[in-house]
Amino acid sequence: MSIFLDFSLKVLPRFLPIVTGLVAVIIAYLSLMPQREVPDTGLDDQLGHLVAYFALATLSIFAFRRFSTWSIATVLVAYGFGLEYLQGAMPFDRHASIADGMANAAGVALGLAVSSAVRKVVNFGDK
Repeated sequence: MSIFLDFSLKVLPRFLPIVTGLVAVIIAYLSLMPQREVPDTGLDDQLGHLVAYFALATLSIFAFRRFSTWSIATVLVAYGFGLEYLQGAMPFDRHASIADGMANAAGVALGLAVSSAVRKVVNFGDK
């Protein structure tokens, strides 16, 4: 086994839940901060949502392998719509958006589909 593969299979899985949690916190922070302070990524609004939740879902499926894909999907879609709801409650220039929530859900679906396919092709220490 190569050193890189050995490192990837033994060390990285220990840090993935922490990294995934940090990504979730960053998404929440960016979602709930005043709109004028959100950094410009150059992406369309919904595309930015899709990319962020794609990344979160991809990390989640590898970080939380003991949970089913459906469980992870449910939690992440609820998280995305929950943050959209909270945006509507912000006292400053944020608003809830069904389109953003749907982009979040699409990112989750795409991320879980791609990472599930990768897990089936490449053995990541799954039983």
